Amino acid sequence: MSSHFSTGFEALESIRQAIGHEAWAHSLKGEYSGDMLRMQDRDLRRVGRAVFDNLELIWDYDAEHTLKQLSLPMLWIVAGQDREAPAQASLASLAKSQAQGKPFEVYVFPDTDHGMNEFLELPDGSRRNTRVTDGYFRLLGDWILGRLAPPYGRSQVWR
Repeated sequence: MSSHFSTGFEALESIRQAIGHEAWAHSLKGEYSGDMLRMQDRDLRRVGRAVFDNLELIWDYDAEHTLKQLSLPMLWIVAGQDREAPAQASLASLAKSQAQGKPFEVYVFPDTDHGMNEFLELPDGSRRNTRVTDGYFRLLGDWILGRLAPPYGRSQVWR
């Protein structure tokens, strides 16, 4: 993806070969990764850029560098079981920022996926969203109004 489909085809093919026999490999989804793994190499080379490289994502964006430049108060709300933006990576960056004295409020909602959705995990490992977690919207409103009053559902203040 970061080469905009000019390189990397051989590396992707080696991944296909390595995991192709695994039963779970066929259930991979993601925004594009599962489809790319299932697409034949010749097709990916032909239409990959048109199909997958239209997200306008900056693949080499350095979020930590940007966070270092900011000193305004911020609210960070992290989904504890996020599959799209894993919590551990976000919390590690935020810990560095907090150690530098950045005025960041961080709340973690356990057992939630991307979008602050609670979910049921199905036998095949997929998830079915059940609702937006309790306390999320109240936290947003209270922070905007400058009057935090926890608890917010089952969230935990993270420091």
